[in-house]
Amino acid sequence: MVEPFAAVLNSLRPGRATVAASPSSFARAFNGYTNHTRPSLVVNFFTPSPRSVKGKEKVANSFDGSYPGSILQCQQWSFCVSRHSVYCPARHQLRMLDELSSTRAPRRKTNRLPNLRRKVFPKCFISDIGGQRRHTSQDAQASQSGTETPTPAENPAQTANEEALSRLQRYAHRESDHFPDLEEAWNAYTIASNRDTLSCMKADELYAFSEKLTTSVERLAKDGLSLDAMDDWAYRIRTILDLPTLEVESISHRCLVIRSLALGGDVEKAISIIQMDPEPRDKLVVYEAVISSISRYSDPLRLFKFLSESWSVIGPHLTWAPKPTDHSQRADITRSLYGTVVNAVCALDQPALLLVESKTWEKFHRQHIVNFVIKVLCKSQPETALIVLNEARRQGINTPATVQLHLVRQLALKDIFDPAIKLFDLFPFDPSNSFYLMVGLQLYSRLGDVTSAEHYYQELQDSHRVTAFNQALLLHSYAKAQKHEDLRVVFDRIFPYGPQGKRLNEPTQFHYAAAVEGCSKDDDTDGILEWLEDMEVAGLKPTLSIYAKLLSRFVGRGDVISAANVLDQMREDGVMPDARCYTILISLMARRQDHKAAEALYYRAVSEGVVPDSIMMTSVMNAYVEAGEWQGVIDFFGRLTKNRQRRPGFTIDIFNTLLKAYVLIGAPFGLVAKLFLKLEGQESIRANPHTYALLAQSACDAGDLDAASDIYHECSRMVEEEGTSEKLINVYILTIIMAGYLRKQDKEHAKAVYDEMITKNLQPTAVTFGTIIRAYATEQTRESIELAEQFVQNLSIGSSEKKNWKIKSFGRRSWKDNIFMPLLAAYTKRGEVEDAERLYREIGDDTSPIAALTLLLDVYRRVSDTDAVLRVWSELYKLGLEQVHAGDIFKFNDPHSTPGTQVTRVLGRPLSILIDALSAAGRHREVLEAWKDYEQQGLHFDSLSWNGLGVAFIRAGDLERAFGVIEDVIIPMRCKAEQLLIGIAQSDRASLPLPDPSEPPLHIQEYRRRTVRIAKARLVHYPEFEDDNINTKGYEQPLRDLQRIVPTFEIWRPHINLLRNMLLSVSTLESGRLIRPKTPSPDYRPSDPEEGPQSRQLLDRIFANYPNAIQLLLQFQMREQRRLGRDRYERLYRWGSGST
Repeated sequence: MVEPFAAVLNSLRPGRATVAASPSSFARAFNGYTNHTRPSLVVNFFTPSPRSVKGKEKVANSFDGSYPGSILQCQQWSFCVSRHSVYCPARHQLRMLDELSSTRAPRRKTNRLPNLRRKVFPKCFISDIGGQRRHTSQDAQASQSGTETPTPAENPAQTANEEALSRLQRYAHRESDHFPDLEEAWNAYTIASNRDTLSCMKADELYAFSEKLTTSVERLAKDGLSLDAMDDWAYRIRTILDLPTLEVESISHRCLVIRSLALGGDVEKAISIIQMDPEPRDKLVVYEAVISSISRYSDPLRLFKFLSESWSVIGPHLTWAPKPTDHSQRADITRSLYGTVVNAVCALDQPALLLVESKTWEKFHRQHIVNFVIKVLCKSQPETALIVLNEARRQGINTPATVQLHLVRQLALKDIFDPAIKLFDLFPFDPSNSFYLMVGLQLYSRLGDVTSAEHYYQELQDSHRVTAFNQALLLHSYAKAQKHEDLRVVFDRIFPYGPQGKRLNEPTQFHYAAAVEGCSKDDDTDGILEWLEDMEVAGLKPTLSIYAKLLSRFVGRGDVISAANVLDQMREDGVMPDARCYTILISLMARRQDHKAAEALYYRAVSEGVVPDSIMMTSVMNAYVEAGEWQGVIDFFGRLTKNRQRRPGFTIDIFNTLLKAYVLIGAPFGLVAKLFLKLEGQESIRANPHTYALLAQSACDAGDLDAASDIYHECSRMVEEEGTSEKLINVYILTIIMAGYLRKQDKEHAKAVYDEMITKNLQPTAVTFGTIIRAYATEQTRESIELAEQFVQNLSIGSSEKKNWKIKSFGRRSWKDNIFMPLLAAYTKRGEVEDAERLYREIGDDTSPIAALTLLLDVYRRVSDTDAVLRVWSELYKLGLEQVHAGDIFKFNDPHSTPGTQVTRVLGRPLSILIDALSAAGRHREVLEAWKDYEQQGLHFDSLSWNGLGVAFIRAGDLERAFGVIEDVIIPMRCKAEQLLIGIAQSDRASLPLPDPSEPPLHIQEYRRRTVRIAKARLVHYPEFEDDNINTKGYEQPLRDLQRIVPTFEIWRPHINLLRNMLLSVSTLESGRLIRPKTPSPDYRPSDPEEGPQSRQLLDRIFANYPNAIQLLLQFQMREQRRLGRDRYERLYRWGSGST
């Protein structure tokens, strides 16, 4: 055992003789490895001989490979290292020793402290600390000179030495296992070392100090300390371990050596010592240090191998869970080791691939660690755990049934039902296994399968093994199935009322939580209040789960105020919101496209100690996507995927959110398809139905319905031929394809897709029906609208079998939004006020009030009912401002922040409708008052509003201000966006913001399809976006490039209506007439001869002061002449009235 260990140690010190196989040689070997700069007492140490060279002459080839004892005779070597605190030009001589060389690739070391000079004899009371050491002959001369040496009592340096020593000893004797301030602790050590007091410290004290120092650095490493900083601290720790007063044979010394090597990244050296030396194997902190080091520096396969080989030592501690009340040192060490191993395992990329690469290893070594990996991944990454389990089965690695049942539970909790059912069905029915029955009950409870849930519950009840948790699961199955009346019957059966009016059998909050959840899903506020009153009678307070369901209830309605009140009530009751609660609220902000409020919620959660999970962080990223904040999407995606030690890593939900950003920005289908194919190369991540739906949506946006159909057929093939556990065919992908055919007026194929839904027993949703209604309503014929109306009436017959499609999914619009809004929009475009008012009354309060009121506002404008416009605007504006203040509720850190961009998007179109209605009625003063009030509220004006204001100025007869809108607002904003097309550097982009913070993402499919066409045409001029050249090395890189290529500046352009009014006005001025403002009553005053010179002067001023606007107008004039022809152009513009 000794010979190989000595050989390993000597191999680390080139130029040294091989250690003999004896205990003394063992000690010398380890001493030579750890104390690589320890000076030896040479023969002439006490009687030094004169130097063989003079002055600064160099001795050629003076180093012969032996231990550098003679170097100590050089004054520069003896004093330089310990006299310099940070850097010394001569310090590099110390690094010439190969014992300290790292096995890793060299890195530039910054701020490295030099190694400390070691003394053989104590020098605690030497007064000449700062002077140069004298030789023995010089000491003799000094004694003969009669100079009196001061006594310690008379020497103030002695007091300083004692203080330095005492300070360092206080650090060593601290009760805490780490130092809050590392630099202060190291400063105390440096001062003591410079005063040569270290030799006066006991070895136990130095070990205690080194142990605390090492632990402190390891704690910082877990919090993200840089690799260079870790390497520097590892070097400092080794300088302490090299002190001659420390015994290298001690177990403490060897353990600290291993931990310092692990910190510095010398993984293989650390592992070799553990494998060769049996004593450190009992020290779990050593294994924890090595595992952390492998995670930081080495590849995943090395970590997997080390865990497998070390399982006999660490395995019992990983499978033994100390009680929460156990605060013993053993329990704390076990918890720390478990946390480190779990973090390392969760950070593994494609763990199933490691099983393939380690196929030739000993199966016994792999079996335990594979089962542990599956158990760990169950909680956070159940889909990845399932992939590992399947690979383990292929290799014949046995996995206990308990581990597999745990995986079934976690898959069910994540609503991944198909693979969970498939895995659970592999087990034979075992009524004697309580855990098996409980897992079956939980699985079918989550599915809402009341019959199966009752079956497993009855088996538990027959054997008297029912627990409170089982009862809650049974109630949950009824809530999931929306059987509220049956739920109340079952609740009363389990917990009947006693003679005093209180429920028997002691119902808990978990039972009431299931009842509240059922009412929450059915949007039954009265039912929720009844169950809360029942809880109060039972003497119970709402739990975190119940509060989360209440939040879901109000968030589903878009009721921000009530959701904020629930959050405040939680804190008053002492219930702190968790990641689930914050995720619900962040999702609401994403729906409102208010990414600032989502950010504020996220940072508040972190400040309160909430650990964000993958769902919560994906929701934040989705808030950026919904708001069109593409740079925020890119930055947050990097945070999610780059730091795998502290982040959830790359999951399919994160990829889908990023893919959604590409679809909404209008990326070409070829790019989206290439990103999808890149994902297909990932072993640990598989596309889910949402992924295929987004891919099909991109194909439909590009008008490639054949590709969309191919995507669907490929999903069908995988389900039928490969037996994939994921149900890839659902109603959403079929609805997307059906909508694509309807937009092309291909009703035959659209009907075939709808029939496919029915054939596959897929329940159409409100979105499906709304798509059909919209297709008929947009035809704008009386017959098609009547068909759409009849279709709506048939759907509104509330039979029980048609109720499922009315259930609103979380975060989606209500079923009335999808059904009634397309029909209301059709009546608005036709100006049919009575039908629009009738439909608005039928909609009631169960739809988006601002959207419905906007359509009502528009229909009144179309029939020139200005008073009705003002009445609706008053109500609509009030609702919009309420949303402004509602969003500010969650902006805790910045109460004075500007309103979210979502409010501008909501009120931007209504404001333009109001301006158009008022200016057309000649009520110009009211236009300016409405504009000023809107501005005072801090709301943003979008391109639509500015174009409307330009038309209003023309109608008011103020043509110069109308040209000023284009010259001073629209063109500059357009130029800012166009500059992004020239490939502006990322470093300069901060000074050139995107054109408009309120620019909407392309949720409207017609706009998105137009953007896709324009982007595709432009990408022809960018070779990097050709199919073979697209850089998808980073999933987010194409999105970064698309920001400067997609036609964002098209949002900021003068609209056709504005340009036509301006062209008519210029034609009027050229004919010698002035632009007369519109008045409430028509004014037919004859032309005044004096208007000729005035119109010419006005025209000259416009040409002189607004050249860019005139240039745009001339280009528009040329396009109109080509489009209309000369005669039609002359009739329309030359004979125009000058205002509209």
